[in-house]
This record gives sequence, C-alpha cells and structure tokens, in this order.
Amino acid sequence: MKKTALLFLSALMLLCPLYSYAEMSPAEKAYGALGTKVEMGSYYIGNEDDNYTWEPIQWVICDVNEADGRCLLVSWQILDNVRFGSSMWGHATDAEIWLSDFIWNFSDEEREHIVPVELEDEEYPGTTAGLFRLFLLSGFDILTNQYVRETGPTWYAISQGCKGEWWLRSREPGTTHRYVQFMKKDGSMGYSTQPDGQRKGIRPAMWVEISWLFGDQ
Repeated sequence: MKKTALLFLSALMLLCPLYSYAEMSPAEKAYGALGTKVEMGSYYIGNEDDNYTWEPIQWVICDVNEADGRCLLVSWQILDNVRFGSSMWGHATDAEIWLSDFIWNFSDEEREHIVPVELEDEEYPGTTAGLFRLFLLSGFDILTNQYVRETGPTWYAISQGCKGEWWLRSREPGTTHRYVQFMKKDGSMGYSTQPDGQRKGIRPAMWVEISWLFGDQ
C-alpha cells in the first residue's frame, strides 16, 4: 500500500508558518516524522471476531540516515509468533526464512524502494551476515532508539501464541548455546536459551528510501 499522509504536518505548519511543508527537503520531512507511522505492505492483523483479516501494516519511523538517503522503519505491532531457530552450519534461521518470505507481502513498487543493507553477524562480531532487506532489530537498536519499544501483538499474533515477547537478532557473547536476545512484555531485555524450540513474536524492520517515502505528496 502506498504511504499514508503524515500526521505531524498540521503541527509542523503551526510551528513554522513561514516555512511551508512543500519547501522542506525529503530528509527534513523524515526527521520531522520520527515516531510517526506509515503504511506499507499487508498481513494478517485481525480483530476480536476474526483473527485472519488481511490489512495494511503500520510501521514506525525510527531513524534517519541522511547520508545514505534512507530511514529505518519497524512494524508498529508484533505480527506473528515464530521460532528463532538455529543458524549452525551456515543455514538461515527460521526467523530469517520468515523474513525472506515476508518480502512478498509488499507491492512491486514498495519492494523497489526497500534498501538492502549489510548487517554484522551477531555470532561473529566484525564479520557480516550478508545483505538483508528485512531484518530483526539488535539490542543496540533498542538501547539507542526511543521509538522502537512501544508495541503489542496483533490479534493474529495472539492467535498464534504470542504473549507480547519478541525476538531481537543479537546473541549473548561467548555462550555455547548461542543464546538469542528478545524483548520482554515489560520492556526489558532477556536471553532465550532455547531459540530452536521457543516461539516468540516477530517485528520486521527495514530501511526505505527517503526520496520515495517523503518525496512529492
């Protein structure tokens, strides 16, 4: 689904009456929109009567990288409940497979403007895990970003067993079992000792081109 109108526009115009929204650069619009929501893609969201309604996904604008022309989005709600899975022997984790398949929940136009990024391998610091268009946030993202903590599961995620906890991609250094970090319902962080067996919520994150998201409205 095409991007939604930004809710901060009216307030911004009151604060800057001599500097119109139309005169702002896409990056300035992105900085002004931090913490607000846009719609992209679709997934099962649900309601009290039907857990399987297919609806637009709302994303929170969390960060802006002006130099690279992109902004960070994370799903406002926990969308599903999955195993993290094992990444031993170089295989993708269950969560990575879920994210890889999830890219098809976007329109052709939306996929064109999701920016592939190189992520550090959380198991082997200093090495890269590859290029990703959709990924999980890290523990560092949580500690340094004020917009990513507020969330809750969709009705669909609840129907799949989600209790409000959700996966991060970070691992605990030096652990034989490669403990995986997750967010607890109370907003604190913990480590799962059984990422192959435990199911927790998943919140996709992605970098999107500023020029597309905040270009001509």
